[in-house]
This record gives sequence, C-alpha cells and structure tokens, in this order.
Amino acid sequence: MGFDFEYIFYRLTRLYIKWDGRGGVTSVVAIAMIQTVLLVIAVGLVLLVFVRVDKVPEYVEYFKYLIGVCYFLFSIRAYRKYSGLYNELGKRWGKESKKVSVLKGFGVLLSLLVPWILFGLMVVKKDFLSGILYFGSE
Repeated sequence: MGFDFEYIFYRLTRLYIKWDGRGGVTSVVAIAMIQTVLLVIAVGLVLLVFVRVDKVPEYVEYFKYLIGVCYFLFSIRAYRKYSGLYNELGKRWGKESKKVSVLKGFGVLLSLLVPWILFGLMVVKKDFLSGILYFGSE
C-alpha cells in the first residue's frame, strides 16, 4: 500500500507547498517530531517495565537533553533523506484516486495525532501505560 514516512512527507509538503516550497521543511520537522515522540514513548515503556511509576520522573531529568539531541539528529536525517524528493514522490502518488487519497490522508492525520495523544497520556496520567502493561499480570 506504500504508507510510511515518505508518504507523510509527500502529503505534508503538498499541503504546505506554498509556504515551504518543494523542500518541505515543515514536513521534515513534523517527521522528526513524530519519530522523537515515538522514541520517548518507547523509552517510557521500557522505564515502566524496569522502574516503579513513582521513580520515572527522576529519570526524565536525565533523558531530556538526550531527547533534544535525538530530535536534532532525526531532523538532520529526515532533511538529508527527503530533500529534493518531492517531485519523485509526486510521480509515485500523484495519481491516487480520491477515495485512496482521503483514506491515506486520514492515516497521515492519525500518524500526527496518535503519538502526541499517547505522550500526553503518559505525562498527565502516569499510571495509564503502567496499567496497560500490567493488565494481564494479576
């Protein structure tokens, strides 16, 4: 079906083409943010497996700078990977039917929102993910 970060880059660049041009800096930032938030969620899950919920905030202090560095590295990687790729991706996905385009557009929207919702649940309701992890253990 061909839905991945390349497609997210293509659709976001197409959305912001008048603002960014074909370089897609906004798309690169969005992709780097998605990847960083997914990394934070993964690290949070690992911490919840090995550390008690009340001790997790102590580890956040150690990881906040590492997360900033990871975001910077994800941004550089995404810029190098997707720079100048919009026209090629347009040839690949430019002739999608309206139904497929709407369906995949909904997928892009979900890929932008779901990681942030999960991250928000991790921050606001700290026992949410630990409750999911330990749901079957009792």
